[in-house]
Amino acid sequence: MIGHSLEIDDLKKVNSPKKIVALFNKLGYNLQLENLEIEELELPVSYSASIDNLYRINSNEEDNLEIFLFELLQKEFKTHRRLQDKIITISQNLPQSKKKNY
Repeated sequence: MIGHSLEIDDLKKVNSPKKIVALFNKLGYNLQLENLEIEELELPVSYSASIDNLYRINSNEEDNLEIFLFELLQKEFKTHRRLQDKIITISQNLPQSKKKNY
């Protein structure tokens, strides 16, 4: 995989899930964006209530690269430490079978 270099302006323009995928594609990855239903993750309500949108960014190639992108509700950004803990807990609660079956 031969990618391209990034400029600071490339990073400044990343303000949506589609632009995140475009950034990785510019680096030479071949990634697609898939919108997921939050309910499919079967998370406890206390976690899923914080999520506004959920995406999976994945590759069609054999490398099994799979990235989950969570867009959290704005009200959740009040305290950064709690937010970080919540994101970590959500990612740890994703069942392995759910990650592979989307």
